[in-house]
Amino acid sequence: MKLTKLRVQNFKGLRNVEIDLNDGFNVIVGRNSSGKTSLIESINWLLNPFAGNIVNRSIPYKFLANENKRIIVEGEFKLTFEEIEDIKSILSKSVTSELLEQIKFKYAKIALPDKKTNLGVQNTFSISEPKVDVNNQQIFQQLNNLLVQRVSSSSLIYYRSNNLEENDMQFIRNDLQFIPTAQLDNLNINQPLQLSAYLRSSILKLKDEFPSKFEELKNSIVNSQDFIDDFNVFFNIKTGRAEVNIKYKEDDYDRPLNNEGQGIQEFVYLITLITLFPEKILLLDEGLVHMHRSLLRKFLTMLEDKTYQIILSSHMGEIIQSLDYSSLIFCKNSEGVVNAINVNKADNINLIFDELGY
Repeated sequence: MKLTKLRVQNFKGLRNVEIDLNDGFNVIVGRNSSGKTSLIESINWLLNPFAGNIVNRSIPYKFLANENKRIIVEGEFKLTFEEIEDIKSILSKSVTSELLEQIKFKYAKIALPDKKTNLGVQNTFSISEPKVDVNNQQIFQQLNNLLVQRVSSSSLIYYRSNNLEENDMQFIRNDLQFIPTAQLDNLNINQPLQLSAYLRSSILKLKDEFPSKFEELKNSIVNSQDFIDDFNVFFNIKTGRAEVNIKYKEDDYDRPLNNEGQGIQEFVYLITLITLFPEKILLLDEGLVHMHRSLLRKFLTMLEDKTYQIILSSHMGEIIQSLDYSSLIFCKNSEGVVNAINVNKADNINLIFDELGY
């Protein structure tokens, strides 16, 4: 699923924002406290069923005393090739690929904090275009239900690399060190304290059930750096968990991935996510910061086909300068009110880059 438009009203400092989003990379830029994370959090609140009750503290600061300000986050979406094929298989021949390719739909969350109920949240959904002409009303309802279920619960992965080590410690304390590969399809990757174990088990499943895809992933990792000689995963019966290892050319022993630097971990896990879940939106707040320039260049080069969608906030010049203006979103905070615009629609692009220091 791809997010093509985002509209935000009264979420933290975002009073009234509307932006377009592309396939491939979308990078949110701006100074510190300019609203980049608020924009990321608005998408997470809209699409992540485990985002939690954050609306009470998300009312714009100037409006904290006004309970009549509705918080609205609305996205417009289109389907990926994988989802089109999947929906066709579910609905049989009742819906054509041509129709599904044209479909755009809107999904929104609307919240009105109230002193008595504390919080009321409503979800809305509509197919915006084309006007779907399905003779069988039951098929149309099934299509609606499929789209609502996917966009509201399984369209997003919120990746936070700084939580991986914390997640590992939680799993050790709670004896939840391994997720059986047979259970992965029934779990949501965004469930709290699950990301690290979910990713390790997913790599193990890839090796066991889809060896050719695992070899592709392995080659991507090995070829990313001159010093990496091998990449593997296995179930460790001593620890009771899936272990991902990297072998360097300079020595002859396997190194556990979770003992390596965060840059290598981030690279491996992000490539894994894109390989396994090309249909999902990958959301990162200050993502890719741990990668050395050479590894970052490799990562950007590997993802030039744009079959994925990544939305991240960043200060990194290497990323910003490698993308065209349509992939950049500029945030600016003016007296507590955040504005966000697509850089390619700005009146004076040079002023934006001067402010960013590039």
